[in-house]
This record gives sequence, C-alpha cells and structure tokens, in this order.
Amino acid sequence: GFSLNFSDKEASSEAREFSALPSGTYLARVDDGELKESQSEKHYGKPYVAFTFEITEDHTEDNKFVGQKAWGNVMLFEGALYSAAQMLKSQGLDPTSGKFPSIEWWIGKEMVLVIKQEPAKTKDEASGKYVTKTETNEAGKEVVVKRAEIKGYRPADTWKKQVGTAGSVGRVTTGKSSMLPS
Repeated sequence: GFSLNFSDKEASSEAREFSALPSGTYLARVDDGELKESQSEKHYGKPYVAFTFEITEDHTEDNKFVGQKAWGNVMLFEGALYSAAQMLKSQGLDPTSGKFPSIEWWIGKEMVLVIKQEPAKTKDEASGKYVTKTETNEAGKEVVVKRAEIKGYRPADTWKKQVGTAGSVGRVTTGKSSMLPS
C-alpha cells in the first residue's frame, strides 16, 4: 500500500454528477493540453491539440457550472485551422503569422467558449458507422447521451455576464444593421 497525507478538503471529497454543459457561452481558462495525432481515416497522423478548459464564469445566478471542464480539439493542419484561428484571435494574435504558441503558453489563458450541446456519437463496430450514443437511466429507460461541443472561441473581454441567459448563445454585434459588406 501507500502512505498518503490527505487534506481535510481532499478527505471530504464526494463523487460529483457530470452532465454536459448546456448550449451557451462560458468564460473559461485553458487548464491543460496534449499534442495528439488524428486517428481518423481522412486525417490519419495529422497533428492536433486536445485542450482541457475549466469554466470560470457562466450565466447562472449561482455560477453552477464554474469548475466544470470542457474539451476541445484544435486541428493544426491545413483545411482545418478554423478553431486555431479563433483561439489565436481570442488572445489578440494574428492567425496570418502562421505561428501557434506552445501548449505551455496557452495554460492559464482565458477566453469565451461558445458551446452547443449535441448528441454524443459512438462508432458501431459492426457497420463502422457513427451512431447516436445511448445509455439506460435509473428508471430503465434508454436515453441519448449528450456532449458539449465547443463551436467557437472569443476574446475574454467580450464576456458579459447576463444572469438567466444560460441557454442562449451570445452574439457580438458591430452596430451595423445589414449583413451586406459596406
């Protein structure tokens, strides 16, 4: 066995319920990142960073999602650099420089995550196709498993806490009334 010296906080730890973050915007901090290689057929061996974020502020009165984790994969190869460009811009960096800072540089950086809750997918071994993931709940009913997908990254200074808007995706407007170029 091992000899361990638990703090009171560690010793009082209990299992927490986990549920996917609802769709909306969240202020978050980069908690961790790992350089990986894609295992997909289409992009096999191509690099990406699997980032872990910690929610630091949400749109609920009691900040009930603060401390919860979110995960996002940022592709580092041509044709899939959209998330990388958004993360760079969230920190005031120019994506046209062609440079993406080290994982260590990102740790602790804050940004707004745009999250959409979607059904989780799993690969059906028999067909090789991706299907909606389900599980059986306590009542014995089969339910769809949800996951929180990061759909965008924005600068932290665009965050505005609006209590009661947890289910709405925030929008940054330019003040122009038309979507046509000026």
